[in-house]
Amino acid sequence: MSAMEWTAMELARITGGRIASGAPDTRIRGISHDTRTLKPDDLYIALRGERFDGHIFLADAAEKGAAAVLVDEMFTTGPGETASTGAGSADGDPAPVRIICPDTLRALGAIAADWRSRFSVRVAAVTGSNGKTTTRAMIGAVLSRRYAVLETEGNLNNEIGLPRTLLGLGDHHEWAAVELGMNHAGEIRRLTRICRPDIAVITNIGPAHIGGLGSLEAIAAAKAELLEETPSGGLAVLNRDDPYFGFLAGRAVKAGLRVVSVGFSPAADIHAVDPFPDAGGLAFRVRFDGREFPARIGFSAPFMIVNALAAVAAGREAGLYASIDSSGDSSGDASGMALGLAAAGPVGGRMCIRDTARGIRLVDDTYNANPASAAAALSSLGDMMAETGGGRIFAVLGEMLELGDHAPGLHRETGRKAAESGVYWLAALGPHAPDLLAGARGGGMPPDRLVPLTDHGEGVDRLKSELRAGDLLLVKGSRGWKMENILGPVVEWAEAFE
Repeated sequence: MSAMEWTAMELARITGGRIASGAPDTRIRGISHDTRTLKPDDLYIALRGERFDGHIFLADAAEKGAAAVLVDEMFTTGPGETASTGAGSADGDPAPVRIICPDTLRALGAIAADWRSRFSVRVAAVTGSNGKTTTRAMIGAVLSRRYAVLETEGNLNNEIGLPRTLLGLGDHHEWAAVELGMNHAGEIRRLTRICRPDIAVITNIGPAHIGGLGSLEAIAAAKAELLEETPSGGLAVLNRDDPYFGFLAGRAVKAGLRVVSVGFSPAADIHAVDPFPDAGGLAFRVRFDGREFPARIGFSAPFMIVNALAAVAAGREAGLYASIDSSGDSSGDASGMALGLAAAGPVGGRMCIRDTARGIRLVDDTYNANPASAAAALSSLGDMMAETGGGRIFAVLGEMLELGDHAPGLHRETGRKAAESGVYWLAALGPHAPDLLAGARGGGMPPDRLVPLTDHGEGVDRLKSELRAGDLLLVKGSRGWKMENILGPVVEWAEAFE
């Protein structure tokens, strides 16, 4: 088994740094950027952000037995710290080696890339405006039917989270399923260079982060960095139903990748047919290569089927489809893929359905929101309501962030989408709540069922007074609005009914 170990000199080389003090041959046997979990002989990486500075914990790292500390060139010795960043541990161990590098965040990525290079593991990387976490979870569930898979935990998908995931690689892992997030151009490129994927999945292109990037075209170009940096010969899995499919496919081919398309379109290489509601989820048939097999997912939103098809594409690339019978029956690996999809339940805060004691169906999509994901969620509500026999549709929407000058118009469009989706009662929270409600009013919703909220508590109170058995409620908003603070008390109230 590969033991995690570097010398201080090796880490200085990997990170583009230099040793300022301490022995170059010091052995480092772990990596940490959090002194709360740091172990003796670890390297402590002092990360710096807008609201935190890990350099203030250097003395703590020394006290806990760090073998070395990695600091950036902006660092200056603070009160209570010596030039060697600490006097060592209470047990009398020597002070940690101090390595200075240009950027500790980039250094963390470089160390993770070096660790990833020690393994023959294959990697599936997922990005896109919506559905990254669910798609990554589905890919992990499918591949796990045959292989040992390392997966991103939660949504650790940025320049800290991805390295943390990859540093968990071990000899037993055969695949890794990772998620790549971004909010500015160039970030996906750096993340892709760290993980070096064999499969590159782009779920869709939407206006998430349009405030910083300026246009959908710029967002598509930023997501396409995954394709441009995936090693030649790899597989690109792209959404055939997405308007930017042609653009992305062109970038993939130019990068020397093979392209597999997924979607509802019959033109997709892997497509779904005959979807229908099935016990709180969706059943459908998967067709590709002139064959098909039945599948089911534990989601009621039809757009989740496309995410499932991306997982099928990854499974096929991994060799999990060879035993699909040409008659259309499934067995062996095809059945395994279907079982993997069925096992991939909703990820917390992402279209999680709960039927409560009061007879109210709650849809928890509180993790995050952008215009495309909001439209997809709203579009699925009618089908979810049909499963329950009919009732009224309620929605509480928090403001969508990072939209810049596009925010007023995009919030109005989302409000209109709510009206078109049959929402009976709509509440909105945040500075752009008036735009959301104006859009819904323009879409035909009566003003007396459009509610601007001042805070979470008001939303809870209004819902308790309005909801009744047979109703459906969607709660969704950007992470910054913490919409779970509305949903949580409503869940407690709805389940307390006797």
